Formats: sequence, C-alpha cells, structure tokens
Amino acid sequence: MKRFNFLAIVLALSSLLISCVPTKQFKDLEANCNDRANKMLDQQRSIEEALNERNSSITSLKKEIRALAADSLRLATALSDITSEYNKLSKQYDAIIKENEYISSNLNSKSAKLLEDYQELQNQLLAREDSLVARENALKKSKQLVAERNKQISELNDILEQRSNELQALKNDVISALINYSDQGINIEEKDGKIYVSMEEDLLFNSGSYTISAEGKNAISNLGKVLENNPDINISIEGHTDNVPYTGKGQLKDNWDLSVMRATSVVKILLENKNIAPTRLTACGHGEYLPITDNSTPASKAKNRRTEIILTPDIQKLLEMLKKY
Repeated sequence: MKRFNFLAIVLALSSLLISCVPTKQFKDLEANCNDRANKMLDQQRSIEEALNERNSSITSLKKEIRALAADSLRLATALSDITSEYNKLSKQYDAIIKENEYISSNLNSKSAKLLEDYQELQNQLLAREDSLVARENALKKSKQLVAERNKQISELNDILEQRSNELQALKNDVISALINYSDQGINIEEKDGKIYVSMEEDLLFNSGSYTISAEGKNAISNLGKVLENNPDINISIEGHTDNVPYTGKGQLKDNWDLSVMRATSVVKILLENKNIAPTRLTACGHGEYLPITDNSTPASKAKNRRTEIILTPDIQKLLEMLKKY
C-alpha cells in the first residue's frame, strides 16, 4: 500500500514537470526522478525487509516474553513454596536450637554429676586397688605361712609316724616278752599314744596281799628287760581293786592302801634292773574307783582287781617341735 502511494506521488510530480519544462529537461528530470524513485523503492524494500525482520524478532521476543512470564510464574510459585518451606524449616531450626540449648544445659549439669560420680568411682577403684594389693601381700604372706606350716606339719607327721612306729615296735617287744603269760590275765593294748599292760591279780598277788608271787616277778622282770632297752619310755604303775572292802590286818587300812602298795611292789621289782632309772617310774593307787567293768559277778570283780603298767614314750622332741609353732 505504501509503495503505490509513493508511485502516485512520483507520477503527479512528473506531469507537473512536463507541463512546466522543455522536453529535454523533462527527460532528464524524468530519468532523474526514475532513478530516485528506484532508489527509494530499493530503500522501501530494504525498510520493508528490515521491518519484516523486526516484526519476526518482535514475534520471537513476544514468545520468549510469554515463556519467560510462564517461567517467572513457575519460579514465583516455586519461590513461594521454597519461602514457605524455608520459614517452616527456620521455625524448626529455632526450635531445635532452643531444644539443643536446653539439652546442652542439662547435659552440662549431668556431665558435672557424671564427672563427680566418675571421680568418686575412681577414688573407690584406687582404694580397692590398694586393698587388693594389701590382700595380695597378705595372701603371699599367708602362702608363705602355709608353706612353713605344711613343712612343720610334715616334720610333725614324720615325728608322729616315727613315734607311732616306735610305739608299735615297743608293743611288739612287750607282747614277745610276756607271750608266756598271755593266758594268765594279761592284756596289752595301745591307746592314746601309750601302751597299757594290764595284769590281773591272780598273776601277781594273793588275795588281799601286796607281795608279788614268783611267777609275777618273772613276768615283771621280762618286761623290765624291754624297758631297759627303751630308755626314752616313762613308766607309770597304777593299782586297782574291786569294790569289796579290805579286811586284812596290819598297816593297810583300806583298798586305797592296798592299791598303792601293789603299785609300789611292782616299782621295786622293776628297780632291781639297775639299767632302769628311778626317775622314769611313777606309782599310784586308785582303789576301787576306776573299774573297767561292773562288780556284779566274781569274774567282773577279778577284771577290776588289776595292776596297770602304762608305758609313755618321751614326747620331748614333739614338745620342742610344738614350741616352734
């Protein structure tokens, strides 16, 4: 449309010039006008092309603007969501900070208490370690004492075993020495670490008498030979009667006197052996007060009328060992 307007103007101008100027000048002028019209048409085409390009650019820009507007709206929506989420997270963060401060405060308090408890436990542990060291030292000493005691006990056991063997050997020697009188009321036994040689009245004395018979002397003399060969044996002679009252005459008044005199008579027979030291001998009487059975029958009375010779090994070695403990 703009192009046709421009040509009409040119033609009008040309008509005006034809009517006013000569032909040559008209032609020159026409040619000049045509050139100028062509140039203007070229410029118009250039302008139109530029305008078309500009319109195309504007259309593209509008599309981009619409796209950017859509992106802006999307981003604005996303920003709003992010802002809302941020605000929510910010509130949660503030709450966490407050809770952390509360926990931290409590933790510091608990940490102080735990540290105090730890220190107390450490002190207790140190005290227990000291106690344990003391107990270990005490245990070592106890072990040493136990070892020493075991050694001492072993030594005591050796002494006791030796004493037991010696006692058994002594018993065997006494049995051998009195073997010929075994059926005449002699009883030999080991009891409480001693040898008891019990002789009934019929072997040694007549009834109511403290004079030893010939056979009784022989038995005691045989026993004396054994005692001669065992100088570490102490000898106690004890006289016993039944419960029948003494009715004899003379210096004896009762069963006490009779039991003592019978024990003394045995001592004197043993002392006829010059190798038996008097210091080894002890005599005593118990009358009827230490019976070994009741006095209800003649047989039981006969058992109670006895003289006991008690052989006691010397326990000096044992006492010396005990003093060490």
